[in-house]
Amino acid sequence: MTIHNNPLLCIWLLLLTLAVTPLRLHAAPELSANVDARQFFAGEGFVWTLTVRGAKQVEAPETPATQDFFGRALDPQILEQGGDKTFVYRFRLMPRRAGLLTLPPVTITADEQELATSPQVLSVGEQQTTSALRLEVTFDHQQVYAGQPVMLTFKLLSSLPLASLKAMDIQLPLLYQRDFDVIVPEAERVAGGQPGTIGLPVEGQRGIGTLGKIKINDESFDIITFRRIFVPHKAGSYKFSPAHMLCSYLPPSANGRYAQPPYPSYFDNDFFAGIETQDAHVRYGASSDGLLLTVKPLPETNRPANFSGIVGHGAMVATAEPQTLTIGDPVTLTVRLQGFESPEAITLPPLAKLADFDGQFLVPDRQAQPRVLANEAVYVQSLRPLSTAVTQVPALKVVVFNPSTNQYETLASKPIPLRIRPDGDIIALNLKPNTPSNRAVNPSGIWNNIPPDAVDPLTRAGRWVKLSWPAWLLLPPVLLFALAGPAQKYRLKRTDPEQWRRLTAFARLRRALRHAKNAAAQHAAVATYVSTRLDIREEALSEREVLRALQRLRIDADEETRACLHELFYTADHTRFGGEQIAPTTSVDSQQLLSKLAVLERSFNP
Repeated sequence: MTIHNNPLLCIWLLLLTLAVTPLRLHAAPELSANVDARQFFAGEGFVWTLTVRGAKQVEAPETPATQDFFGRALDPQILEQGGDKTFVYRFRLMPRRAGLLTLPPVTITADEQELATSPQVLSVGEQQTTSALRLEVTFDHQQVYAGQPVMLTFKLLSSLPLASLKAMDIQLPLLYQRDFDVIVPEAERVAGGQPGTIGLPVEGQRGIGTLGKIKINDESFDIITFRRIFVPHKAGSYKFSPAHMLCSYLPPSANGRYAQPPYPSYFDNDFFAGIETQDAHVRYGASSDGLLLTVKPLPETNRPANFSGIVGHGAMVATAEPQTLTIGDPVTLTVRLQGFESPEAITLPPLAKLADFDGQFLVPDRQAQPRVLANEAVYVQSLRPLSTAVTQVPALKVVVFNPSTNQYETLASKPIPLRIRPDGDIIALNLKPNTPSNRAVNPSGIWNNIPPDAVDPLTRAGRWVKLSWPAWLLLPPVLLFALAGPAQKYRLKRTDPEQWRRLTAFARLRRALRHAKNAAAQHAAVATYVSTRLDIREEALSEREVLRALQRLRIDADEETRACLHELFYTADHTRFGGEQIAPTTSVDSQQLLSKLAVLERSFNP
């Protein structure tokens, strides 16, 4: 039996064909990815294309986030042919370094389905180098003890005009060592924007470098230097990877002249500018040598129980003002640790552990934050004498380890004489308990002391004033108490502006977030608050610096607070350093952000 002789079978096959045809017309969307290059080199860009076929609607993907590539999205395309749509998304990528780098997976939503690319590993060759660019990274000591600060010095030498280096990316992996604390020197914190300084993009952060000149074999080089202080936690031998630098150089024009834009205070970090403007930029790279550092353990022999943890050599000086005061008034104690190589790395134990203050002074539980000057760390704290019998501030003692002599040493200040005067001839502290009173109490009340003939209101009022004069004496103290707070803030604002800004930082943050309309305003408000509270210069502020500062203060921020800070700083830094020319956006709600930071504020003021 053939198909032609069976009409029922023909009808069944026709219906089956009509039913299957729509399925073939509306097949599942497909995602493909390809690159337009066969060879890859650090600093040389290529285009990564993502193509979605067979979809009616596609949500445009974001620029892939990866630390190994600079990325920028190109204009998407939608192609139609015979009722079918093809969505094409292209990204211009540029490898930051040589080696095996991975293109991350990208997820695209097409017709409410999630399509994902597979990770792709690229072998990236070394960048082009030139003798006109050099990197030097050194430690000032090759061997140190655990806890002993060591200074890292980074130098970039260029015989090319700095104004012609249009973008720069510096990778310094040793900034992220788990067993080290990394501290920004105070000189760099205060140098931002000063003559002879320049901003450098170092590992996504803004470092402040100093400018200078040097001659090597009769060739003149510009030299940019910045430093970091490393404090090792554990003993061991450490081998650090070399530093790498990638820059975009614009050679002189056809007439032999270099481009002379206004000298940058910060490299624009836009590695795609040459492609878009058709300028013939050249990508140059440079690398330093690797570093070795040996960290020795502190001796266990003869280690005092009250060892402060400070490793270094210096002296301690203490002063107190005023030295003559009335009981109840505070004494301002100033402790200076002088002569240490890196005073920024010194953490002084609380005062209660440095001397015996029990029964003599009221001492704060927490140590004040230091002010770092040229070669000393200055701690200022208030003490309150508890009685007129106190005659001096006792000598302070701090046990340190001196790496020069390999010995534990005790730094001691001299006792400071004090003269405590009583408050008047007789004060409450000097009254004997249970002293009898020579005045009888009228149980009927004060109005019953007025004679019966004093009935007119004026006489009654005068009598009431005479009898209530002790209450009027309370008016000045009440007013003084009411005005003490504003007066103290005004006095603090004039005498110690830094402390005043810290105390009012959260109130100013609340006002700023109330009027924040976008992510940039949120970031500016939070940056001002965090930099004030953690004593970090706003120019050098980053998410990592904030988390390190909180860790040093032993403040553990919860995951939600970390997520809010990460989104704010990542959005701002991605805009500044990633070359994006779009307005930053964030999903962090200002009220939610304020509530999270209020938890941190309570940690600062427990």
